[in-house]
Amino acid sequence: MNYKPPVKSSVKKLHDRRFPSDQNGNNKRASTTGKSAYANAYSLSSQAPSQSFERRMRDLVLGSPQSQQPTAPTREGLPPNVHVVENLQDYKKVVGDEEERIVAVRFYATYCRACKAVAPLFYQTAVKFPNVVFVDVPVSQKNAALHQGLGVQSLPFAHIYHPAGGLVEELKLTRNHIPEFRNKLDRLVKGFCDLDEEEMID
Repeated sequence: MNYKPPVKSSVKKLHDRRFPSDQNGNNKRASTTGKSAYANAYSLSSQAPSQSFERRMRDLVLGSPQSQQPTAPTREGLPPNVHVVENLQDYKKVVGDEEERIVAVRFYATYCRACKAVAPLFYQTAVKFPNVVFVDVPVSQKNAALHQGLGVQSLPFAHIYHPAGGLVEELKLTRNHIPEFRNKLDRLVKGFCDLDEEEMID
């Protein structure tokens, strides 16, 4: 049996059926500049995300207004009489060197649920007593010795210092202890203290 090659007209029909021409008579396969229709479509679709990414990066480097996001300050929302202390030097400066006002200190940890729950109540107390210095001391690896040296038994925990008597109160500072904490502060601010005169002199 002899092989007979297909007629050119048949080949052209198959070609035109697979790659139809557009209205201008240009073959769609030729418009892909040597690429298959799938490869051409993929390359076009893959360019858009990269261009938008490059644009975002360029805007970020150049500092366009759209790329600049406002950063919240660390003391945002805190009363003006609240100080954050993270080391022994600052603790001595803010707490130890205070000679005129009562100082209330809260020892806490960022991972402690009870500490997070009592934080708003602590700040509300600071608003209620504007003449008292309130101090937040977060627990960290750098200041673990500070908490141990001050005898912090648990978290959250509170110290209250009087300018004439030094450390006068130590108590837990969970939500249940907030009324007691506020009552002690109120008594100290009004001039009442549970210390004896001999202890005040010592």
